[in-house]
Amino acid sequence: MLQNEIGSIEPGKKADLVVLDLESAPFRPLNDPLVHLVYAENGSSVEHVLVGGEFVVRDRRVTRLDEDVLFAELTERLSDFRSRQDRWEETARQFEPYVKELYMRCMSEDVGIDRLATRAGVVAGH
Repeated sequence: MLQNEIGSIEPGKKADLVVLDLESAPFRPLNDPLVHLVYAENGSSVEHVLVGGEFVVRDRRVTRLDEDVLFAELTERLSDFRSRQDRWEETARQFEPYVKELYMRCMSEDVGIDRLATRAGVVAGH
């Protein structure tokens, strides 16, 4: 019941579009575009994105914020982030022996199946 608002690309209708560069590495050599899209495209082919008819990515750059300002701010905050990350890592290392012990105890418990399917003659799913 929304055929007057959506369903085709034409003036006055809502549309979200992604324009991909089929000459980019994920699509070369081009075989089946859908297969390439699902298994190879990682975002590097995106040239433009329109949401509701408005460019939110144009010529591979977002339009709603200044990426250079954002990355400058992230760079400025990196040392503080790394300092906190180092503290988190140190805290995690304190728990490592206990987690390893728990893991080893669980792995040594016989649950009636070969978790790793490593015995001779064992085939996964059979």
